[in-house]
Amino acid sequence: MGWHGDEPDMGSGQRAAAVSLYLAMMSDACLGLTHAQGPVIVEGPFAQNDLYLAMLGAATGRSIAKSQSATGTSLGAALLCGPSAGLTPPGTVPAPHNLRALAQYAERWRALVVAGP
Repeated sequence: MGWHGDEPDMGSGQRAAAVSLYLAMMSDACLGLTHAQGPVIVEGPFAQNDLYLAMLGAATGRSIAKSQSATGTSLGAALLCGPSAGLTPPGTVPAPHNLRALAQYAERWRALVVAGP
């Protein structure tokens, strides 16, 4: 991980956006390492981060669903066990209007990772 160009100020919107994109790309890398398939269900605080969700969808090329609850891990574990009458199913995240630009960003990011420092 490193900054290219000037490092944004702590707490700035630019820094938050960069961190969201980075975390989505790292999530994509982890999903690839585990050979995950099918839709991605995001729960916990990341489910409320629209930029993260959009980048994850663009990077993975898979459908993204987000938990409607803020409980995070406990709900995610329950959903892995299958549908339950007491749980709200995840909501589908629509493809972002800038999907192509995000996918191109993902390609450039991967190329920089492969090239190294």
